[in-house]
Amino acid sequence: MMAGDARTAGRAVSVVMPMHNAASFIDATVSSIAEQTFSEPMELCVYDDASTDSSLAMLEAWRARLAQRDIDLVIGGAPAGTAARGCGYASNRAVELSSAPLLCFLDADDEMKPERVVEQVALARERGPMWLVGSDLVRDPPGSTARYIDWLTSLSEGARRCLCASG
Repeated sequence: MMAGDARTAGRAVSVVMPMHNAASFIDATVSSIAEQTFSEPMELCVYDDASTDSSLAMLEAWRARLAQRDIDLVIGGAPAGTAARGCGYASNRAVELSSAPLLCFLDADDEMKPERVVEQVALARERGPMWLVGSDLVRDPPGSTARYIDWLTSLSEGARRCLCASG
């Protein structure tokens, strides 16, 4: 489904999520989206960056539960057999899938506290369109940044070059 599609019209927030081989995290990540206290319509825009694990199937399994919470699932991705292009590239493609006026960025291996979206939207609406709203984070487990470094170093030289150029 492309941005601006009639089904996604009127979404207040697009949660933008790049995904690459996130099967071990996807249930906790999407559960944290489904458990948001925000009551307006949202969409989860995911760009699958050439995953070779069960990430995509696991994400699809969430579609009905997300719909019950008025969260549309919008998925795009690299054609089969394509090399991963990196988190920056995948984030940009996920943004292209979005249709809401407010974006909330979330990596596929992260979780949100239930009040994140409601608090950030309130602050963004209070401050106006020229503000960037962020949040604090907690590393769990401590040192978990090593997963990102392992993923980054696993990319081909060309993909790393693309990642650096897009970031």
